[in-house]
Amino acid sequence: MTGNHLSNPTTCHLVTMPKRFWILCDQTLKAWQQLNLILDRERKILLSRDLKSLWTIIGSKNALAQRIKGLESDLDFLARQILTNRGINNTPSLVALRDILHPMEVDRFTRWKTRLELAKAQAYRTNKATLKWITQEMNLGRQLIEILCGKRGHENYTTYARPGDKDNGTTARARHDSPGVNTQVRGDLYRHGVCSYQINQLHGKQDGGI
Repeated sequence: MTGNHLSNPTTCHLVTMPKRFWILCDQTLKAWQQLNLILDRERKILLSRDLKSLWTIIGSKNALAQRIKGLESDLDFLARQILTNRGINNTPSLVALRDILHPMEVDRFTRWKTRLELAKAQAYRTNKATLKWITQEMNLGRQLIEILCGKRGHENYTTYARPGDKDNGTTARARHDSPGVNTQVRGDLYRHGVCSYQINQLHGKQDGGI
């Protein structure tokens, strides 16, 4: 039988889910839980400004992100195979898998799915808080650069005057226009940094995926 729905799901239950399915489920959940530990550590390192440790923690986070990507891909592929073999061709979801689960495995699957969603939600909240902090710090840095370069608002003034400089705006404007203190370039670098952090974060799959 083919199609998107079983004609009589109660008679089409699997005896048990394949052992590999539960192994992948456990590995995926543990990986997300481990990611949350790393994200918490990353946030503490950022707040303490321990840049040396930051390189190490980011390397660990990126490696784990790749592992999660692989595990979720393998789990999604296996779920599609299981559903297709049972005549269900729609996207794998909690509802679709529950239709073929043995009644004694429904609770186990539901508990796993709930814990996975909680772990993903926690990772998203931590990333959001970290991104907010980074953005605030970058905005503060940008404002400090503007003040030190004398480009706060529309005013022209010299923050650090050398002996003999006249505060007539000419020196200030010349200093502002020099490449070494170009506020626009520095602002672009700050925005690039924020965007890079946003792109590199894991937020989990959209609802409906495994």
